[in-house]
Amino acid sequence: MKRRILTGHFSSKALFVTIAMLLLSTSLAWAVQWPAERDVQDLTRTPQSGQLNQTPFANWSVFWSTGLNMPALAYGPPANLTSQNPASVLRLVTAAAETDAHFDLIRTKTTGRLTRHYFREMRDGLPVLAGRADLVINARGQLMRWSLRAHDRWPSKGRHDLSLPTAASALSATRPSADWQLDASRSFAAWFPDYDTHTLRPAYWVHIQGARPDERWEGVVDATSGEIIMDWPGIQTDVLSGTMSGAYWQPYIQSDVQTGPFPYENIYVNADSVYSSSTGTFSIEAGNAAQLSTGLNGRYVYVMNDAGEAGHLSQNLTAPYSPLAWTWGENDATHAELNLYHHVNFVHDWYKVLDPGFSDLDYPVPTIANYGINYDNAFWGGNGMAFGTGSMYLNFAMFSDVIYHEFSHGVTGSIYDGVDFPYAGQTGAMNEGWSDYIGCTINGDPYMGDWIGGSFASYFRNLLSTMVFPRDWQGEVHADSPFISASLWSIREQLGTQIGDSLAHFARYGLATTFVDYMIAVLETDDNDGDLSNGTPHSRVIYDAFNAHGIGSGDDPVLAIHDLAYYANGQGGSHGDGDRFFEQGETIELVFNVSNDAILYPPPATGVQIVVHTTDQSLSMDNATQTIDTLAASHGHAVAPIHLALTADGPNRWVVIQIDVSANGGTATLHQEFEFQVGTPRVLIVQNDQSSDVESFVRAAMRDHQNIYDSVSVAAGQSIQASILPQPGMVIWLSGNASGNILTPTDQTILQSYLAAGNRVVLSGQNIVDSLGATDFMENVLHVQINDPSMRTLAATGTQAPFSHGEWFLLSGGYGANNQTEQTSFTVPDSARIVTSYGRTAGGQTAGVSFAEGKGLLFGFGIEAVSGMAAGSTDLPGLLDNLQAWAVDVLPAEPAVHRMALPTVWSIGPAYPNPFNGTANISYSIPSPMGGDLRIFDLMGREVEHRHLGVGTGTVAWQPHTATGIYFAQVAWSGGQTKPVKLMYLK
Repeated sequence: MKRRILTGHFSSKALFVTIAMLLLSTSLAWAVQWPAERDVQDLTRTPQSGQLNQTPFANWSVFWSTGLNMPALAYGPPANLTSQNPASVLRLVTAAAETDAHFDLIRTKTTGRLTRHYFREMRDGLPVLAGRADLVINARGQLMRWSLRAHDRWPSKGRHDLSLPTAASALSATRPSADWQLDASRSFAAWFPDYDTHTLRPAYWVHIQGARPDERWEGVVDATSGEIIMDWPGIQTDVLSGTMSGAYWQPYIQSDVQTGPFPYENIYVNADSVYSSSTGTFSIEAGNAAQLSTGLNGRYVYVMNDAGEAGHLSQNLTAPYSPLAWTWGENDATHAELNLYHHVNFVHDWYKVLDPGFSDLDYPVPTIANYGINYDNAFWGGNGMAFGTGSMYLNFAMFSDVIYHEFSHGVTGSIYDGVDFPYAGQTGAMNEGWSDYIGCTINGDPYMGDWIGGSFASYFRNLLSTMVFPRDWQGEVHADSPFISASLWSIREQLGTQIGDSLAHFARYGLATTFVDYMIAVLETDDNDGDLSNGTPHSRVIYDAFNAHGIGSGDDPVLAIHDLAYYANGQGGSHGDGDRFFEQGETIELVFNVSNDAILYPPPATGVQIVVHTTDQSLSMDNATQTIDTLAASHGHAVAPIHLALTADGPNRWVVIQIDVSANGGTATLHQEFEFQVGTPRVLIVQNDQSSDVESFVRAAMRDHQNIYDSVSVAAGQSIQASILPQPGMVIWLSGNASGNILTPTDQTILQSYLAAGNRVVLSGQNIVDSLGATDFMENVLHVQINDPSMRTLAATGTQAPFSHGEWFLLSGGYGANNQTEQTSFTVPDSARIVTSYGRTAGGQTAGVSFAEGKGLLFGFGIEAVSGMAAGSTDLPGLLDNLQAWAVDVLPAEPAVHRMALPTVWSIGPAYPNPFNGTANISYSIPSPMGGDLRIFDLMGREVEHRHLGVGTGTVAWQPHTATGIYFAQVAWSGGQTKPVKLMYLK
């Protein structure tokens, strides 16, 4: 690492080369996700048939990156190597992964029993950002793990048309006004992996700096267009301060002053100089007279004062000399200067004890006390530090954990020198988390910056945090740092300071760029036999500590059901006519896989018991209890097919199937349910509204009463197929908020014939007839005219069946879809039958009529929004009951209605199918009349779906319009939120 060593007297205003912020309170929004995070966010273990078959990887576990579409991580029984040459070993790996990417070796590091080789991917002589290969060699010279992130299958797009200074100008144009200059020594041309297009974009990694040490910024700039792909602060800061007299204060400004040795201090004697020892002693020949002078500078720290002259001591002595006791008093320098000199030397020596081979900060680290005017920050600046006097907070230099924190940023920067490590996303959160952990572990308490605001409660972060990733992800590096720091603190509490500190520090040499990368590095650091597949001495503690904060899967089995399917089409042992309905007398074959979705190297699930059961007395099953001896981490097992026999004379109904899986003596369990309809539905629900799931409200009401149905979704301008209409039966057409060409000419013809055959039709929606105009269907079938296409009312009143006379109900509310923005009212002939009118009393404008000699119903509003709000008033389930009674002559008798009791607890899940490739059905339980909100987040904690759900137990269908990957769903309400359920979206 190149260092600029500062000597002599100079201004503290022009010290640093790069600076990265620690405790800046503003939240920063990043343009894109760092590619390395995308590479590993959806790691999946390849099936046995997809493992690498090249020697020596035949028996290795291989994890596939769905983003890169290639193997990204592999481990297994340590492999013997014919050559120890890193390039030769890498060729084995790239051949097995079938990649032609070119890599340059950038670093080899041996720590403890491990040797790690790090390679950077290159394209046309330029680095590919985030492209990397890692080889981990054990003490026996065997390969024990490799990671690979290659982009050779991605073409490059464009050229480096812009110059580096032009790119720097583009970046500086996004920053507040300053004398921005390009730092060419830290800027370079590269390729940036663009996940949206799967191409490599020509780019520059640009560093700019202003005249002040806190004016530093970095970013990746498109070298063709000048677009800022992503940018981040070039300084790492933290907010710590204090004032109190004395030689130094520990741990904060409110502590009593203490006096102790000042080690490594540079003492000038005549024309010579000498450094004090680690205990503060020194010896030098001085002749007959000695002119002594010293400042607060030495081998490992150079303290300056931004608020005035730096502290200085001098005196003259003559021979013979007596032993000299020279002490810095409180009046010889500011308290901040004195405190910085002591604690920077202390943390330097602390690292030397922990890692004797680390020498990158063995130089006089420039350190500014009393920085700025009321400056409420402290920061590491690439090769030095600055500590503000504080405004809302006390003087930052008076808090030892702040000093240790900032120094640790320098250690991290040195370890990662030359490696892509943006101060953003997970990399930025790790950077902050490591510094927080070191600051707290040295002082022995989990509070970062306690007493910084004058009281204990004014600390910045608590390492006893219960934050869980990605649920609590906030997108700001300081707020997100406890995911790492709290995990490490938990390890420290269980294993002790010595082991905890060693794991936390040496795992940084793994050069992790994601949370999972770092957990792997901690396990590798803990390993004692060069074989990760058999665990590590403290793997359970490590797994559980990280898993408690949402990183990894923990040390226990993660039981899951995948690829669940059931059919009655004659396949296997099934028996049926192969249509989409499960009917009486058919035999359904049920198949699924049970897997242990724990990742990496935890112990297996043992004694796995699988039980499939149901409370339905008209259904029998065989092979419903099965046993699996062992399920290793990331392994699955296909259960033997289970056959569900439906009696020939059973009623139409809903059947709920329950799957219970247990392992490890019952310490690991899984309960999952799915349901299906038995019988041939005589009700078809048609949904026209593609913008919202209005159908789900009607489906839920049907399910509530055990009524079976068929459903179809029809996009605007498309027509239904006559073959799917039940004969005999009823069609309920839901257009919701859709507008435009809802009922096509083909639809009109099909519905007219359907009515003529004696069937029933219900047309519903606020715009369903607005576009019909003077059509034959409007004039001769519906027999209505539009009176007002844009009414706005909240209630309607029943006039005739299927409504009770005088009964009123809301057209919007918490019990319904709450989606009505307007309604349509009608003008009808005297002979027409009005079934409901707008308003809370009869006599208002017509809201619904019967047509086709009483076989059809037309509503100028969406029935999905019907909400009962008073005793005796109708609601959607009640309305559907009435519709069933109205169509009784074409519908079969249904089982007696048993209203489901309201749930007593909030819950979400399970989801089925899961994983899914189209639609996931997510069950929920909501006990409050006010309902709750379904919220779905991606791995980065960003909300991708938000819906309001009504009271009761039900299922909501989610069809994502986002990228494949892992998502988390939860129900939230004013009093809290449920634990998230994990969803896996595949294509």
